[in-house]
Amino acid sequence: MPAPPSKDSLKTGALDPHYIAIDLTYRCGFGCPFCFVKNNGLRSERKTELSLRRLKTFVDSLGGKKRHFYLTGGEPLFRKDLPSLVTHIKKAGHSVLITTNAWLLDRARAASLAKSGADEIVISLHGLPQAHDETVSASGAFYRAAKAVNLLRRASKNGRPYVIIWCTINAANHARLHELYLCLKKLKPDIIAFNHLEFVSANDITKTNAILEKKLNIRSSESLLRGLDSSVLRGQILKIKAELDPTVKFYPDLPLKDVKRWYSCGALERKTSFCSGQWSALWLSPDGNILSCQPLGLKLGSIKHRNWKDVYNGRAYASFRKVLLKAGGFLPVCSRCGRVPYTG
Repeated sequence: MPAPPSKDSLKTGALDPHYIAIDLTYRCGFGCPFCFVKNNGLRSERKTELSLRRLKTFVDSLGGKKRHFYLTGGEPLFRKDLPSLVTHIKKAGHSVLITTNAWLLDRARAASLAKSGADEIVISLHGLPQAHDETVSASGAFYRAAKAVNLLRRASKNGRPYVIIWCTINAANHARLHELYLCLKKLKPDIIAFNHLEFVSANDITKTNAILEKKLNIRSSESLLRGLDSSVLRGQILKIKAELDPTVKFYPDLPLKDVKRWYSCGALERKTSFCSGQWSALWLSPDGNILSCQPLGLKLGSIKHRNWKDVYNGRAYASFRKVLLKAGGFLPVCSRCGRVPYTG
């Protein structure tokens, strides 16, 4: 586990992120109830989004150090220049992961992304056919996603892109999770990733607002727990793990005894680490603002007006990091964050 940086490192502006997350757009045709973009009321229009030229300039400004890029949204395939951006990032020596709902991922786009050199493509698929379509509010979404997995596998070269199916555990799928696993396995992705539902309680928002001394633009999402039986979910997880399938991952990989606690509004055991993402990751919004992260959504300065180094090591971000450390490394709204890259 990495140690928190010293106060001196905050003063000298020495922080240099190795993980770069870019929200290319907040446009999306789906209506997933557990989506941070939807729940936090995030919006973007094509005219306000960073152009390909500005994005390439940003990539170039990062220098020669190898970094890991995470391209997401919204739905990044709404950006027709996505393959061009990926090609530019790869030529600079970085790795690239893309998340997509796959609705727009036809044969031509699959071939284009494979040719661009994308390392990993994560396809969201949150239930069996009817449940998935109802969850995302798009008829035929399951079969489009399933077809996209096949298209990417056919287009892949030298094992790339690596295809991952990402499934968020929720009230609509938890009772048939093992059946869903068997269904997804037939698609032959490289990884099947089950993400425990991330939600924020009203109480956690109140506590966080008090710590930050400001009101966050975050909505309570504890209503997502309605209809979700943690005992049933535990049984389904046991059945999946009994398959001993190395392609299956759970994020976070909760001990079974902690599943009930996670899916309640009660307090979790306090994390003893800190959010390392605030020192090692840079998250960029569609309009060029550097964010604390998408779930929290704090805007800490724009690269449209300043160099990213000046924002990332600037007064606003340094102040936020100090507040975070004073709060114990995590804010109350971070208690059910399962994002492994961002937690130490």
